[in-house]
Amino acid sequence: MFIMDVTYVPVQDSAIVLTQDATLGSARGQVSELLLNACQEIPSLAPPPAAERLIDPIDDITGYYYQHFQIEPDLNSASATLLVGPKHGKISARADISQSMYQYDADPGYVGKDQVVFQVQYRGKSIRMVVDLQVSNVESIPDNGSGVCPAPQLIQVNGKPVSSSSGYDSNSISFNIAALPSGAVGQT
Repeated sequence: MFIMDVTYVPVQDSAIVLTQDATLGSARGQVSELLLNACQEIPSLAPPPAAERLIDPIDDITGYYYQHFQIEPDLNSASATLLVGPKHGKISARADISQSMYQYDADPGYVGKDQVVFQVQYRGKSIRMVVDLQVSNVESIPDNGSGVCPAPQLIQVNGKPVSSSSGYDSNSISFNIAALPSGAVGQT
C-alpha cells in the first residue's frame, strides 16, 4: 500500500504543483548541445502513404544547416532516434524510403496539435529536435503551407541563439516561489 507523506490539502483550497528534476537531453544518456524547434502541417484526410505525412529529421537538420549556414549536407555524419512519440496518433519508421524517414498517422478524426521528439547526431553535435505537428482536416497542404507553422529555430541549450530567427533566451526565465493558501508546498 502506498501512503503519501504530506498533509491533506483540499483541492478547492490550493493548487496542486507537481515537479520533476529533468535535464534537457537526458534521455538515453545523451546531453543535447542544440535544440531545433520545427513545425509540420499534416493533412488528416490524405490517403496513406501520403508524402505530406512523412517526417525526416535528418533532412530537416541538414536543410536547416544549409539554408542558414551554407553548410553542405553530410548524410554520412547523421543519425536520428525517435525519443517521444505522438499522443494523438502513431509514428512508424519508413526504412523502405530512407533510413531517417518516419510516417505520422493521426488517430481517426483527430484534428489539432501533436508533437514528436527526435535526438539527432549531426557533424559531431547532438541536437534535440522537437517537431510540432499541426493536423488539419484537409486532403493536402498547399506548397507554401497555410501559415500555421512558424519557421524552424535552432537554439543552443545554454540560451544563446544560434540563428537570428530565434527569439528564445532561456537566461530570461525566472521562477517565483509563493506561499499558497493552506500551507506551502512540501510543508507537513
